[in-house]
Amino acid sequence: MRLRSSTFNILLLSADSEIQAHYMGIFGEQSVTLGPEGLSLPKDFSKRGYDAVIVESKGHSPSELGKLVAGIDPVRTLLLVGYSKKTGTRPPMPTQ
Repeated sequence: MRLRSSTFNILLLSADSEIQAHYMGIFGEQSVTLGPEGLSLPKDFSKRGYDAVIVESKGHSPSELGKLVAGIDPVRTLLLVGYSKKTGTRPPMPTQ
């Protein structure tokens, strides 16, 4: 199902071509920006005004995830962090 999403601006941090094709198929290539693999935000992140940041985590530590979260305003941007079932790696749960 293809959605009309010209108003969405999504940053996808994943090197998996299947995941990239999935999100581009749903939201369209104009709405999805492929970022660098890993947890670094692009330099123009604050200027672009992303509505969502989707991250494929590969066992990153809570402190690494914390750095990513620190750069995102949760009032304006949805952050979704998950892992690929293909690799079987899951991000560690944060400790409190």
